[in-house]
Amino acid sequence: MATPLMSRQDSNQFNCGCASRKQFLVNLGANAFDIAVTLTETGSALNGKTYPYGDGKKGDSANFGLFKNNWYAIRTACSQFAGQGPDDWNNGDALNHDSAAAIKCQHEQRDHFGSSWFAVQRNGQSGVENPATADIEHYHSCVSHMLAYINQGHLEDDMATYDTMTSI
Repeated sequence: MATPLMSRQDSNQFNCGCASRKQFLVNLGANAFDIAVTLTETGSALNGKTYPYGDGKKGDSANFGLFKNNWYAIRTACSQFAGQGPDDWNNGDALNHDSAAAIKCQHEQRDHFGSSWFAVQRNGQSGVENPATADIEHYHSCVSHMLAYINQGHLEDDMATYDTMTSI
C-alpha cells in the first residue's frame, strides 16, 4: 500500500543506528550523494533490514542493491552487466550481496545518465521518455533534502532524516 507524500515540514530526523554501515560504505567509495540515495531508497537496509527480492518487481522494473537501482538502469549503464537484456534481470541479485559492486554500478549510472539520472532511478526507461513528472521531481527533492542533511555533518553518524516517498 502506498504511503502518502508528506511535505518538507513533516520531515523528521531519526536515529537510524547505521553509523558503522555508513562508514563501511564510505570506505568502499560511497560519497555523500550515495548515502543520501540509499537512505532515501532503503533507509532500513543500512541497519541490516532488507526489502523483498527485486522489490517485488520483475524484468527492467526489478530493483537491486543498496540503492534499489532498477534493472533497466543497471543493464544499460553498469559495465558488470553490459550486453544483458530485460530477461536477465535476476543477475542484478549480485548487487544485493556486493556493496562495492553496487557503489561502482551507482557511479557508472550517474556518469551514464547525467542529468537524467533521477528520472531513470525513479522510473527506469519510462523516466527517460517522461522525465518531468511530479513523482520524479518529488524524488529529486527528497534525495536533495537528505543530501543537504548529510552535508551538515551526518555522513558517518547514526542520524538521518526522511521524506515519505510513495512506493512504485
